[in-house]
Amino acid sequence: AQTVNDGDSHDFSYQNNLGGLNISLAYKDSQFDNYEIPEGAIMHEEDHDEDHDEDHDEDHDEDHDEDHEDDHDEELGYLSNSDTGSTAQRFGISKTGDWGFFGLSFSDTESVYGIPYHGDGHDDHADDDDHADGDDHADGDDHADEGGHGGHEGERIFAKTDSSVINLEGSYAVGNGWLTKIDYHFRDSDYSHTEQHAEEEGHDEGGEHGDGHHEEGPTIFTNDAREYGAVFDLSNDSLSQKVAIKFVDEDVSVIGDEAFINPTQSEELSFGYYLSKEFDSFHLDFGIRHDQMSKNGSISHHEDDHDDHGDDHGDDHGDDHGDDHGDDHDDDHEAELEYFDRDINNTSYALTLSKEINDSLKVSLGLATVERAPTAVELLMNGAHLATGRFEVGDFNLKSEKANNTDLTFNYSNDGFFAALTFFQNDVDNYIYLMDESEEEHADHEEEEHHGGLILANYLQQDAEFDGYELEMGKTFDLARGSLTLSFARDAISGKFSDGSYVPRITPERDIYKASYVEDELKVTLSLKDVSAQNDTATEETTTDGYQMLNLNLSKTVEFSKGNKLILSVFGKNLLDEVARNHSSFVKNEVPLAGRNLGIRASYSF
Repeated sequence: AQTVNDGDSHDFSYQNNLGGLNISLAYKDSQFDNYEIPEGAIMHEEDHDEDHDEDHDEDHDEDHDEDHEDDHDEELGYLSNSDTGSTAQRFGISKTGDWGFFGLSFSDTESVYGIPYHGDGHDDHADDDDHADGDDHADGDDHADEGGHGGHEGERIFAKTDSSVINLEGSYAVGNGWLTKIDYHFRDSDYSHTEQHAEEEGHDEGGEHGDGHHEEGPTIFTNDAREYGAVFDLSNDSLSQKVAIKFVDEDVSVIGDEAFINPTQSEELSFGYYLSKEFDSFHLDFGIRHDQMSKNGSISHHEDDHDDHGDDHGDDHGDDHGDDHGDDHDDDHEAELEYFDRDINNTSYALTLSKEINDSLKVSLGLATVERAPTAVELLMNGAHLATGRFEVGDFNLKSEKANNTDLTFNYSNDGFFAALTFFQNDVDNYIYLMDESEEEHADHEEEEHHGGLILANYLQQDAEFDGYELEMGKTFDLARGSLTLSFARDAISGKFSDGSYVPRITPERDIYKASYVEDELKVTLSLKDVSAQNDTATEETTTDGYQMLNLNLSKTVEFSKGNKLILSVFGKNLLDEVARNHSSFVKNEVPLAGRNLGIRASYSF
């Protein structure tokens, strides 16, 4: 149970051997209300409009000043629609023996959660007479920005997910001299995500909204995948080596008023080889994988796409953003489908050399060339993604990324002192990223109503380089009644494109200070995470202030008899009640991290 969202979670698990069969089952239920946030944590749109183009500022103020006049007089103290609830259950059964093992499991997870931010993609549709005047929600008491909902005040915007997975795994011991064993698996996963809109209780029903209030139907996202695989172990006394094969078949579809991608189908066949060998002076690990993929789907184009604004933006974006989102709900225009079918072949290598310099120091060098194919979303996305407040457009001509990676790691341990340091450099050819349009371009779109007021964001690619390091060091002190461990960790990464500009949404530098005391069955841990401000931003990306996150955890284990024990914990997170944001989030301003949280946890096992 915890205070930040007045929530609680319960779980139960059981394992046994019955009649020679291994049985495992588990159940978990969690229910959390809207989480509390520090005062002033939500940044309202006009709070960060200062960086906008002056002309756009004037238009924005003229349109929204009246609506925002009284909205900041009081803060709610919590983030609306940040509640979550989920239930999960799992069952497994297996049989083992000298011949190997065979097992089957089933898991199912259902959840319902609010969507704290939902882009304003409806109120300003030029082709929708019901919303042309933009006054439908002017009198709403609960302004959207207080809960981060864009233009959907008075609405409960939530999602339901259902994930079911069937796993079959086994291993057969061959032992014929050259083939040691065969591991095999099958996985069938069905995932659905349904986003819906509903009136909040107490909101004006009918009345002032009348027929003008928009009522979106549910949008259903489904992902059905099947995976087959086998690993052939060819190891012997002198080396370890394995050959792997895997096949994946995946179907993705989004259906509904806010569908942002047409149904797509993907197939992937992978072959891999792994080798590990100990030499006199160093240890070698080597791996290679080849992927054969096929992806097919379609992009919808509407008749008005070419007539209304094809000439204006064809040079800048090609046909990628042909969709006028305002026409998505207009039955007078039928979508024209453009079909795609593409085959992709990728090969990746990885090599690691490690050496023990002495009993205290170990050094390893990793070299890798990794190719990654673009996802279905990056290729075929063409619609409003309201959870990010963007109209996202993919590009079916995107190439595979190719990253050349180098990692150098030092590990040291001696007399209670420990340290680890890793340097890395990743040179990525054709790095794929999502880039927002400029303020000037967005102002033009707002005037012409191309994307329902949403920011246009295109999937692009260019060469990029990432450099960084990870450091951790500490010391354990033996005291009269226990031990105290003090540690310091730091990680930093920078990402730049070949033209010198910064890659968007890069995690800022952070320092982590930790003190941990252990005495018998008592453990106390105090940690401070100091996250720096992120000022190295891409074009049109806003900076993010730094913050300090202070956490405390105290746990006590009580053992009643052998195999019967109770673990009690009390914890505090963000004890300083700091305003904190995740810089890599598209909605960092509207959806801050949770405020101070105090909680208790109890676990009894027997």
